[in-house]
Amino acid sequence: MVDLKLCLVIGVCVCVLELNQRAITGVKLLNWLISAAHSCVIFDAFRLADPRMWTAHLGMLNQGNAKHVAEIRRFVVHEYYNARNFDYDIALVQLKKAWPSSLEQYIQPICLPAPSQTFTEGHRCWVTGWGYRSEQDKVLPTVLQKAEVSIISQSECKRSYGAVSPRMLCAGVPSGEQDACRGDSGGPLSCQAHSGGRWFLTGIVSWGSGCGRPNLPGVYTRVAKFIDWIQRHIQNL
Repeated sequence: MVDLKLCLVIGVCVCVLELNQRAITGVKLLNWLISAAHSCVIFDAFRLADPRMWTAHLGMLNQGNAKHVAEIRRFVVHEYYNARNFDYDIALVQLKKAWPSSLEQYIQPICLPAPSQTFTEGHRCWVTGWGYRSEQDKVLPTVLQKAEVSIISQSECKRSYGAVSPRMLCAGVPSGEQDACRGDSGGPLSCQAHSGGRWFLTGIVSWGSGCGRPNLPGVYTRVAKFIDWIQRHIQNL
């Protein structure tokens, strides 16, 4: 990824969950947070899922300079999440308190897509996060990163990976030079609609074969497939 200089240009806030001052995974702000289930399941496997151990750092462009730090009330992992193939790879993170409105110049919510919304092959989107810049990197960046990627057809996605469910989508570039990488899990794939100019949370960084490899795009959770699930849990909790 390359440095993200203006987070607000893409209309999405990327924050990090932090344990003992170490950034772990990306999430998106919707008053609640949305992340990848595999991040929360990994936490649980290592007894790290206790929300009292975690804080969400919001409005942060440079590591260690968050505009707001929020306590976590609970994690909600999709009940059908499959750790073997990353199907249903989505989770909700509930904050103890809503972030203050004074942060709106730094933190802006992104729109949830309609269940029927799709972006056609070639539509350009942005993936953002705190992950490694390449598969060979040993040091995580200190500045929020972005990469421009294109939506890839489901048929092409299946040709690359085989087992791709309807709840997944692929995005990338043929050369692999623009891609999410290790450490970006749970971060947003943000796409701007041609009509109206609104930005939508189209995908969540989920999995792939390494990162930055030619003809092996990133695989994302297809958020439009989970709108009913998101709304049901937010209303009931």
